[in-house]
Order: sequence, then structure tokens, then C-alpha cells
Amino acid sequence: MQGLEVIPLSELGRPRFKDALRPSLRSAATLTRKVATRILAVVAFLAIATYLGLFTLINEAMSNTLSFTELPAQVIAIATTSAISSIAGMALAGAMLAQAAISYKEALLGLLLGGLLFRLSSEYPRRSFPFYASIYPVKLAFKLVTLSILIDMPVLLALIAAVLAFM
Repeated sequence: MQGLEVIPLSELGRPRFKDALRPSLRSAATLTRKVATRILAVVAFLAIATYLGLFTLINEAMSNTLSFTELPAQVIAIATTSAISSIAGMALAGAMLAQAAISYKEALLGLLLGGLLFRLSSEYPRRSFPFYASIYPVKLAFKLVTLSILIDMPVLLALIAAVLAFM
């Protein structure tokens, strides 16, 4: 390896650490202000919507939708519980399985339906949209959430249909 010359970093024209840190911190502060402003606006909207009972109405409407189906009451109970809290839904399904009150198919069906309801009533409006809206403009955030729903819902519905058909 003869002929290779080692050049000190100071001769490469790289800025010193202090010189690079100042613009980086300024840029980070600007981005943080923009993100904080957006997230505060979205959180304020969600707080008002929650105070007015919008999400409660959505949850009730979805659970009422399930009550009109010909599903067993235990499946509906698991689904509505799981829509509110996935851990509570799993605990309820586990307790019902342990008591042999439901089959594995019914437990899985209730949990999948609960996941579907949870995503529509809580995940997308309360978590995904605020996250995307804090990073991107609101229109783009709405498009991203809509795209997520359009991808996620058919997959969940196909899983539910497969459980109904093959288990």
C-alpha cells in the first residue's frame, strides 16, 4: 500500500463540531415547533370530540351493529370488550375458553371482530390520524389513514371470513 497519503480531517474542510451543532439544533427546534403545533391542534380536537361523546357514540353504533348478527352472545361480548381493550378482550376469551363456554373458533372470531371495531373506533381516529397529522399536512394525513383502512380492513374481513368458513 505504498503511495497512499493520510490526510488529517482538519484539512478536508469539514466543519468543527460546534459549528455543525448550532444549525442542527436550530433545524431541530423549528421542526419540533411545527410538529408540536400540529399535534396540539389534533389533540385539542380529539379532546373536544371525546368530551362531546363522539367516540362513545361510534363504539355504541358498532356494538349495536354486531348485535343484529346471528353471532352467539359470547362472541359479541368478546368483540365489544376487545374493541374497548384488547387485553380485556383476550382475558374474557381466555376465561370463556377455560370454562368451555365457547369454542376456539368463537373466541378467535370475537377477537378478530373486536380488533376490527377497535381499529375503526379508536386506532385510526385517536392514534393513527394524530400521529400522521403531527408529521404531515392534514390532507395527506387523512389520505394515509384512508389508505391504511383500505389495506387493513379487507385483510381483517378475509381473516374473519376464513375463520367462519374453515374452522
